[in-house]
Amino acid sequence: MDSLNNLRMTYFVYKECTPSWRIEPHVMRPHGMVLVLEGSAHYRINGVDCEVGDGNLVYVQSGSMREATTTGMLCAAFDFELLRGTLSLPVITPFVQTEELTRLIREFSYEWLQKNPGRELRCTALFQLILHALLYTGQNADANFHVERMKRYIVEHYTEPIRIRDLALREGLNPVYCGALFREKQGVSVAEYANRIRIQSAKSLLQEGVHTVTEVADMCGFGDVYYFSNTFKRLAGVTPSQYKARAAGRNPKPELLHLLGD
Repeated sequence: MDSLNNLRMTYFVYKECTPSWRIEPHVMRPHGMVLVLEGSAHYRINGVDCEVGDGNLVYVQSGSMREATTTGMLCAAFDFELLRGTLSLPVITPFVQTEELTRLIREFSYEWLQKNPGRELRCTALFQLILHALLYTGQNADANFHVERMKRYIVEHYTEPIRIRDLALREGLNPVYCGALFREKQGVSVAEYANRIRIQSAKSLLQEGVHTVTEVADMCGFGDVYYFSNTFKRLAGVTPSQYKARAAGRNPKPELLHLLGD
């Protein structure tokens, strides 16, 4: 997927195709990607017939012969050029239509039609997010939208107290069911998930070397420095002080850099 950093969007359309719609046989110059959102279509790619329906991604590599017909479908079609590298995708890939994917497609459509300055950069970034949703997030059929929203809330508010009852109220769920659902989907409790996010943030702060352990504990939402230290050691394998000391050894002060030949 490194080649996705070297692509240029050339065409986009979000449309409802009637039975009269067809693509005459032709050789694709750019790469083409069609997301069938509703309905079905018949594609013929390099002489191979493909029947696709909603929830199918159709990828046509540059240089391929393509033709298509439909009895009716709603689709989003993207054409793009790869400046270097290749994109390894099968012709047909199933995907899950998530709320996030729908939002990204709408955002791409808005940016594409606006033609504002910086549109190409913005659309390229959105297209990469769409691909990620299609190939990774979208394939996780076991994902739950309540849990995904709770995770996002925790990541954005980990410095604050995280309570099951507050999350349940936000999601309109029973608190007991809310906690059980989160544990079922994530394999850990809400409290443990929040602590893991806090400890990741604490690691970054300790690496900076400008804050005390007590300050880092407070900045990451731990009201008790002893609880913070115990949690840090359990998840990181070392105490916060040991982690900070090791980080200082890896990142010497600027005035010492000349001694290391930098």
